[in-house]
This record gives sequence, C-alpha cells and structure tokens, in this order.
Amino acid sequence: MEIRNILLINAYSFKNLGDSGIVVAMINLLKKDYPNAKISVMSGSYEENKSFYSRYNVESVEPIWNIKRRKNFIAKYIDGLLSLLKLISVPGHSDFRLFRNADVIISVGGGYLYSSVKGPLGLGLINSLFHYYVGVRLKKCVIGFPQSVGPFNHKIDKFISEFVLSKISRLYLRESRSLENFSRKKNIKLLPDIALCKWFDVKKHSSTGDIINVGVTVLDWRFASRGDDWNSIIEYLEKIKIALKDLSVKHKKSIVVKIYPQVDVSENDSDLYVSNLLCESLIVSGLESKVVRINKLSHEEIIREYARNDLFIASRMHSAIFAINGNLPPIALAYQPKTAGTLEVVGLGDNALDIKTFKPDELLERLLLNIHSNFTYDYPEESIRQDLKEVIK
Repeated sequence: MEIRNILLINAYSFKNLGDSGIVVAMINLLKKDYPNAKISVMSGSYEENKSFYSRYNVESVEPIWNIKRRKNFIAKYIDGLLSLLKLISVPGHSDFRLFRNADVIISVGGGYLYSSVKGPLGLGLINSLFHYYVGVRLKKCVIGFPQSVGPFNHKIDKFISEFVLSKISRLYLRESRSLENFSRKKNIKLLPDIALCKWFDVKKHSSTGDIINVGVTVLDWRFASRGDDWNSIIEYLEKIKIALKDLSVKHKKSIVVKIYPQVDVSENDSDLYVSNLLCESLIVSGLESKVVRINKLSHEEIIREYARNDLFIASRMHSAIFAINGNLPPIALAYQPKTAGTLEVVGLGDNALDIKTFKPDELLERLLLNIHSNFTYDYPEESIRQDLKEVIK
C-alpha cells in the first residue's frame, strides 16, 4: 500500500514547546519511511501553527470540531454533538474530507486523555476522542502515538476512552501506568515518548570551572489538580529555592540558575509568571539567576541550550525529555503520573519526585547524585518503524 496522505490529529499550539516537540519528532520519524507522503497537522491552533509547520513542509489544518471557534462553553458541546450526528448520518459530508483522503490517521503523542478537574466529560478529552472516532467510523487505519492515558476520576470518562481506543489499529502507551486503565489490551504496545527519539546529534556537556549551571522549568500545576490554592505554588517555588541554596553550600561552587518558560501560549497558559517569581526569589537569596526565553528557538536549539547545563530540574515533562535528549539526567517534579512513568522507562525512576510533597532535602540529594552523571539514552527507533509498517500495511 502506497502511503500518500498522513493526517496527524489532536495537536496543540506550537507555542507549547513540549507538544510541538512531539509533533516534530513524529514528522522526522515518518519521513524516513514515507518521504513522499503529504503530512497534515490538525489543531485548534491551526492558524498560528501554519508558519511553524511550513518549515517542515507540513500543512496545518483545522479540526472538524474546533472548540476554539466559540467562547460559550455550552455552544462548544453543541458543536461537538452536531458533528457526531453528522458523522453518523452523513459520513460522506465535506467536513470529513481530510479523514477520507488520509491513508493513515495518527493521533499525536502526549498526555491529553484524562479527566478534567472541572468534572466528567471534559471538553478536551471528549474532543480528542471524537477525532479518534471519526477515523474509526470511516474505517481508516488509526494509530495513537505514545500516549499517557488517565488518570480518570469519573467512570464515564474511562468507559468512553476505552470504548473508542479499543477500536483503533494500534495504541502506543508511553508508560506502563496507563495500562491500568484498560481491561482489553490486544491493540496496545508500550513505547517511550516519541520526543525521546533524537533526530540530530547533541554534544555531551562537560562541566568546567567553579560554576554549576542549573536549568529549571516551573509551572502553575493547579490546572491538573483539584483543591490546591496559590499558596501551594508559592510553597513549591520556595522549596526549589531552598534546595538550590543548599546545593551551593554543599558543593562549594557558585550556582547559575537558568529558568526556562517552556510553555507560553497565552496569558492563561504560560509559565512566564511563575518563572519570574522564582527568579526574583533566587536573586533576593543571593543566587545568580535569569529567565531565558526560548519561544523563538527551534527544538534543536532548545535541546542544545538545555544540554549546556550541569543539572536540570524539570516540572514540565517535556523539558525533562529535552534534557534527556541532551544527555542530561533531569530531576523531575511530577504533577501527573505520566512524568514519573516516563522517567521509569528511561531508567531514571528515582529522579521523579512528587511536585506537591517533595522536600528540599530530597531534591538536594537527587541534584548531588546526578551532578557528574554519564547518562545517555537510546530510543528504540527501529522497533516503532517496523511495527508501524506492519500496522499500516
């Protein structure tokens, strides 16, 4: 079967550097075996994504049910229901043209299939599953690239997710914890996050002199957690500061802290504010610190920038992955199980600490143990390429 059209669904804004890093890794992997195929990336942020994906000769297209079209919350759900009814009653409708023309439909890797803290049938979850289901309904080869699935706080979320995902051709899970959400596993395989698949060489950093460079990503993780207030975020930033101060004392070297706002999509989805808060706190405490904006860098440049550090504290999961790509073992502050699960896959399970409960001494211990690490990681690229060929044919 000649693959002429590949449709990537459920992508997000390129400004979320972790999510777009997944898509870039997917594009590079797919082009190795399907160099002549037209690749399209479907996202609610399709307009702002056009320029970014054009660099890779990839088209940015609008989803069928675009939840960004409307501001009214109820209207968003009504749009989805109408799209579902149209799919069932008029599958030949022009709305589904991109799906009908695709030889294979691949949902991008990530961690977007989980229960919303706002309640059951969260908009993001249902929207993602709908686009999976369109491919299933049109009898297409549908593949889910390495995902984290769950946690599910509501039975209806788990039921619908398993119902849809059990019908696709192949579902790759990026960590074993996600397997617990499935009673049927016949179409499932475990495979690490695709962003770990390096498509270029990175020179390993060699520490020199009396300065320790520490990279850090922080975030306001309340979007993924019910019942936490702003004081929880302040306490979390304070514990990072204490650990870094103690590192300077214990190691008897100067510390230079570089804080990277890895997500800067909009005012309501940005790491910039908390990054600035931590930076100011570190400067007041006597540590050299700066916020390094990376939103205009390519993913290759970001990975090389992260690799220039001696240590890395990662609250954003894909900042941990980018550090791994730079041969730097991150200490991850995990706000969801996906982070701990991903680090376990690459042999760094002990480096994952819970973002709510970690103590400064625990973070300091991990920093001291990893400061002169010779860590490297090789992604099982041939395994996924071979399996994809088997599934797609």
